[in-house]
Amino acid sequence: MNYEQAKRLISKKLQTELYQPYGMERYKMVLMLRTGIEATTEKGRIYEPFPLGINLEWLIKALCGKESPFVKIRFTGKRASSLIDLAKHDPIAWDAAKELTAKFLEQEYPLPIELRQFTIDILRGVERPKKQGRYKIENLYRDQCVADSIYTLHECGYKPLTKNSNDSENNSACHVVVEALAKLGDMISYEAVRSIWKNYKESL
Repeated sequence: MNYEQAKRLISKKLQTELYQPYGMERYKMVLMLRTGIEATTEKGRIYEPFPLGINLEWLIKALCGKESPFVKIRFTGKRASSLIDLAKHDPIAWDAAKELTAKFLEQEYPLPIELRQFTIDILRGVERPKKQGRYKIENLYRDQCVADSIYTLHECGYKPLTKNSNDSENNSACHVVVEALAKLGDMISYEAVRSIWKNYKESL
């Protein structure tokens, strides 16, 4: 895939993910997946895939009951604390935590302590937080889409980063994403995209 083809691919991907009505529903699923999962493949292999790139698309399809190489997803809740922290102030994260609790009850595994307390709070009348101005999570969702696009390009053979923003070989995955976002009217620097990628990698 050449640079122009990569840019068209990522522009289309970002336009679909960032500017369609189901964007927040999609990110709710991403928040759930990031708390920790074990996926079983059609061949019976069990492993813990990162919710990025093609794996993310397959995982979302599996959650929606669509055909996917992953025939079963078990939530482990290893990283549930970050979701619960978000859920205290953000309604989309609150929805994700509520749905994740239901998934744990369905799969008959013990609730992680963070989700147990979240459930107790709901039963005692704690209400879903209200949106105040721009969703904080909208920025987090944008960052996730950026990181996912970089990972998708990495799967296609692109280096995620160059040594610095002035590198003469400015055809990294980060550069593709910067230009794709600019094409959609969202101006963001190479340094900002690089920072998003590094922060996202460290959170997995």
